[in-house]
Amino acid sequence: MTNDETLLKCVRHFRIAFTLLVITSSSAFGSTKGDRSTQLSGYKAVRVHYGPLNKMIMSVRINGQPANLLVDTGSNEVILDAAAAESFGSQPSQRSLRYIRRSQINGQLLPVGFAQSLTAGNMSFGSVLVTLRNSSRSDDGNAHVDGVLGLGVLTRYKAVINCRTKVIFFKVDPTRQMHLSGVAASEKFTRVSMRQEENGAP
Repeated sequence: MTNDETLLKCVRHFRIAFTLLVITSSSAFGSTKGDRSTQLSGYKAVRVHYGPLNKMIMSVRINGQPANLLVDTGSNEVILDAAAAESFGSQPSQRSLRYIRRSQINGQLLPVGFAQSLTAGNMSFGSVLVTLRNSSRSDDGNAHVDGVLGLGVLTRYKAVINCRTKVIFFKVDPTRQMHLSGVAASEKFTRVSMRQEENGAP
């Protein structure tokens, strides 16, 4: 285990490191002075909120349309309710009018569509593939969810999740280096042990 893994464990998916940082105590990271809770060098911050059962939800825009996605590290993909995807203008692909790709989830082969743009706050993820699933859109209290933001996007941008301050950081400057062990020690993070399932989910 490297020095950067002394306080936390990286979950690897397709050989890309994804870091989950969980805060359990008060620290300067959550202070209002200089709004440090939304600052991490080389990263862009996106705020999230919690729904029932502590489900982490991110407000996004898909093809310019507002949507809510459940942040789910147990999923590998961006998944949208098929009806919601249609209302967002999701297409079968960039060049075709029919679905030519399929993704297998829980034994089901599901069509894969294409979203021209996915943004959250001032963070742009560009165009993305979205797996379409016919399911009832969730309305648990105030937690309206149109789909799932999975591990693929999180790992691609080496996401850092601050659960206490409800902020996810996405790396946008690959030249900036972050020493995770130093950040974790100074901000009093607690190490959370994780293991990877056979299907790749943490």
